[in-house]
Amino acid sequence: MAKVLLLYPGMKLLGFRFPYSLLPLAAVLLKKGHDVRIVDSQVEDYRLINYTKYDVVGISTLSGPQIKSAIEMASYIRKKVPHIPLV
Repeated sequence: MAKVLLLYPGMKLLGFRFPYSLLPLAAVLLKKGHDVRIVDSQVEDYRLINYTKYDVVGISTLSGPQIKSAIEMASYIRKKVPHIPLV
């Protein structure tokens, strides 16, 4: 099964938020037998992750202030591992 990394971008304008949006997705993926890791960039630095260990990376975002952080994350990951599917 796939090794999946789910990222939650920070929202510095609104303060800390719990990554609720990723929990149902992670639950479904785990039930299907996938290996899932959630990284909350509010408390972990996404730039320190070894992305080559994963088959796919998903980024959760809202269409407000959080989108800027999500775009920065996606650009960083695309430069580091251009072949990895980014959702």
